[in-house]
Amino acid sequence: MSEPVLVRDLFQQVLVAPALELGATRLQIVSGYATASMANRHMGYLSELDIPVSIELIVGMIGQEGIDKKQHIDFCKYTREGAHGLDFSCRYVIGRNPVHAKAYVWLTDQDVPIMAFSGSANYTHRAFSQTQIENMVNTACPSVQTLYGMVKRNTVGCLDKEEVSKHIKLLEPRQTARISGEKINLSLLTRRGDTHAKAGLNWGQRGTRNKNEAYIPIPADIRRRRFFPPLKKAFNVATDDDDSFIFVVAQMEGKALETKQSNALLGEYLRARMGLPSGKYVTREDLEKYGRTDVAFTKLDDGTYLMDFGV
Repeated sequence: MSEPVLVRDLFQQVLVAPALELGATRLQIVSGYATASMANRHMGYLSELDIPVSIELIVGMIGQEGIDKKQHIDFCKYTREGAHGLDFSCRYVIGRNPVHAKAYVWLTDQDVPIMAFSGSANYTHRAFSQTQIENMVNTACPSVQTLYGMVKRNTVGCLDKEEVSKHIKLLEPRQTARISGEKINLSLLTRRGDTHAKAGLNWGQRGTRNKNEAYIPIPADIRRRRFFPPLKKAFNVATDDDDSFIFVVAQMEGKALETKQSNALLGEYLRARMGLPSGKYVTREDLEKYGRTDVAFTKLDDGTYLMDFGV
């Protein structure tokens, strides 16, 4: 009998349910690519549910392609300090054989594997946000645990400065100024200089709505310039930390920029970038502590944009 193939709600099924429903407390991950903001988002979500999980991540393609310096710094920070009260560690594959596999195995306090998944989903927002089709298979735990152990033998810890400098290329963050194309900045604050109380980043802070629901306001002068595609027409947005989403212009007169699949994806992503808990009410102080109060967009072509929220 074949194992079930999972294509929907992968975040809950692969990254949350084994801990919430089966009591797993440790997650080992092998992922070709991964982002620190995804780790932060994941740990923030688990912490909000009061689930004490430790996460051990191996990133497989770093030795061949290098890693964005900001990503490396954040992985190191989470490894040293944890995030949202949870333990985290990160290692990079080195050597001539990069690892493109994506595998997740959950274990108990006694290190007994109880559930495992393998498939196409990297440990990134893109893979776990339903903006593209991914599939994961609920598979045999021992084989995934064996894979994790085998891959780990050819890795270096992100905190090992000497080995990282010897084997890993640290790449400068992508600079939007170097990319040709029209560029705009959209403020995340009101005209009075505060965050929107029940709109913008805090759109979901009403009643029983998903508190991560959010949009980026588009002022009238930008709408008149027709910088973005027409109302409700989907377009691709890559991010400065190598993630991507599908966006749409929405609401009356096209005053809002939202993630198409669910507008909560945008709120989750931006909170994770700022190191905030999932669903937190965002204040001006949160933005200033992070380092910026706006988001920059560069138009690469009619259907592709770059979103920069880096500091």
